[in-house]
Amino acid sequence: MADADELAGWHGENWCVVPAAFGPPDEVNELCMRWLIIPGPPMSCTLVYQFAAGTPNAERYAYHMHPRTWSIHICIAGKGKHYAEGNVSDISPGTVFYEAPGLRHATAPDPGHSLLQYCIQYPAVGYENETVLAPEAGTLDRFGDVEAFLKVFGTGGKRYQSAASGLFKSARWTRYVTERQREVAAEAESAGAGAGKTDGKEADQGRMKK
Repeated sequence: MADADELAGWHGENWCVVPAAFGPPDEVNELCMRWLIIPGPPMSCTLVYQFAAGTPNAERYAYHMHPRTWSIHICIAGKGKHYAEGNVSDISPGTVFYEAPGLRHATAPDPGHSLLQYCIQYPAVGYENETVLAPEAGTLDRFGDVEAFLKVFGTGGKRYQSAASGLFKSARWTRYVTERQREVAAEAESAGAGAGKTDGKEADQGRMKK
């Protein structure tokens, strides 16, 4: 049997937690709070609480996608909607739904209701930092209407991005998510630079052969 520190996702800490003892959230923005249950990689689990509001979902939440990430959501409290490529489904306690990589989607509590769900993702979105807005999908109530998206969220979805930006991040979130995002970005940049050098060498060798 492999040692614990050789197992994927092991961080040398005890991540076995009791739901009633989660304590303060690890990340807070204008739309929701998140608790980091399992940090990953390769698989993460967060508990997500989406705040109740009186405004329509289409004015608060926007279609987005994760190009390489799949996720499974398990609703444990509240009432809301799941939007996927223009299709709308009701969410209530016990609802389980899956989102494939590249699926344009959104999850939102119904007006006046909150929504609490577990979100299991692979690879962890927090590490990949690959949440991509989908303006071409329009708004939740007008699928495919780009003008509607621009009217509600502005160019580049700035109003949504501002609402979804973290107002608070715990030390644990910073350590396992924010810092890991920087590492992934640095690794990608280094890999790109290495590929460029390889291409350059191959081009030089080709010219020498000629």
